[in-house]
Amino acid sequence: MARAEVTEIELGGRADAHRRMEGTAPVAADEPQTWGAACRRLATEAGGAESVLVAPLRTARERYGLLVVFLRRSSLFLEDDLAHLGLLAEEAALALSRLNWWSSSASRTPPWRRPAG
Repeated sequence: MARAEVTEIELGGRADAHRRMEGTAPVAADEPQTWGAACRRLATEAGGAESVLVAPLRTARERYGLLVVFLRRSSLFLEDDLAHLGLLAEEAALALSRLNWWSSSASRTPPWRRPAG
């Protein structure tokens, strides 16, 4: 979201998706006319959308942002899609956490203990 210069996503009558970072549940909205301006702009830039799925990218200790998926058509299996998106977001957050840990630990490793290469 920071890359797109969007700091929050308004999804109409539902709670703002950016507040979902406080929780762990993904959220969906399938009424584009109720989305906020930033969400509509992102949907247009993505080629148009009838639905949006949003899940927090977070671990128990860190918040990385949101995973936002725009769908050109409304999903017939929205609950399943949300469950899968939640799993993908969780795995992505864990990968980011591992990358951060690896990067920070590599910089603290003495040169004589670093692998050659």
